[in-house]
Amino acid sequence: MTQIDHNPKESRPTNMVWWVLAAVLLYCWGVFWYFGMVSWPSVALGAFTAGVFVMWAIEISGNKWPFSPPGRR
Repeated sequence: MTQIDHNPKESRPTNMVWWVLAAVLLYCWGVFWYFGMVSWPSVALGAFTAGVFVMWAIEISGNKWPFSPPGRR
């Protein structure tokens, strides 16, 4: 068996992009709610929110379906 060298001081990538996107979405929703702007831009914001949630879920799960049988993709 081959052994892989590991650098203990190696930094791991952070999930900061998701926190930034969540803050931007929260701000946008707050502005839309405060000014009562319910229109096509509201629908677009909802679609964008859903897209961000889907991208986050795919990244977190590794694009694996939790109910699939082992060994099948």
